[in-house]
Amino acid sequence: MENKALPKPRRYLKGLYHFGRFVVRMVTRTREVQHPENLEDGVIYISRHMDMHGPIRTMAYLPVQAHVWALSVFVDYKECYEQFSSYTFPSRHPKWPAWFTKAVSAFLARPLTRLMRDMEVVPVYRSRRDILKTMNKSMEYLLQGESLIIFPDIAYSSDSAEVGDLYMGYLHLGRTYYKKTGKPLKFIPIYAPYHDAVLDVGEPLTLDPSKSYNDEKERITGEVQQFFLNAAKRDGDL
Repeated sequence: MENKALPKPRRYLKGLYHFGRFVVRMVTRTREVQHPENLEDGVIYISRHMDMHGPIRTMAYLPVQAHVWALSVFVDYKECYEQFSSYTFPSRHPKWPAWFTKAVSAFLARPLTRLMRDMEVVPVYRSRRDILKTMNKSMEYLLQGESLIIFPDIAYSSDSAEVGDLYMGYLHLGRTYYKKTGKPLKFIPIYAPYHDAVLDVGEPLTLDPSKSYNDEKERITGEVQQFFLNAAKRDGDL
């Protein structure tokens, strides 16, 4: 087991990310960060998806850098175009004519994949074989002292503030991180509400290495869900 200081994180967010952040800040209310003392580098932030509300508002106002976990299809132009033209827009806008769906998909896929590269996202693969690539890349960033941000809602396209089931498989990173560094990996929940101009930052959570992983996974899942529920009520979303 190693126990060494992590390197100072580099500045990696660039280009289209900064432009998009500027645009979002111009057209939305400025969000005050609640409990900024909880923000750190080299941690995993957990936020709500709520369709695209969560990722857009969180990344526009989060004052620290973090690599987003994003579906791998959004990193490659052809795969992104196929995702948009064959699934996203037909399911959300079934009345659109096919030619218009393809045109919009082509128009949006190029800048989105460029944005993903400029943000140095972690591609998330659907297959069990390839998910190891996601975990290995995530660990590489964490050991460099850089943070991740994950939007774990299983029903990611829902815009409801109600807290549903969350994907929590990324907690495995906590075990690996502890084995490599001798330190607990911190998981910090964040909530970007609809009705209040704040970014609500929760207290760090960690896995207890002396206890069963399954028990700790259940505990942290419950605490994250409770934080989201309390924040949604406090900020007027429920």
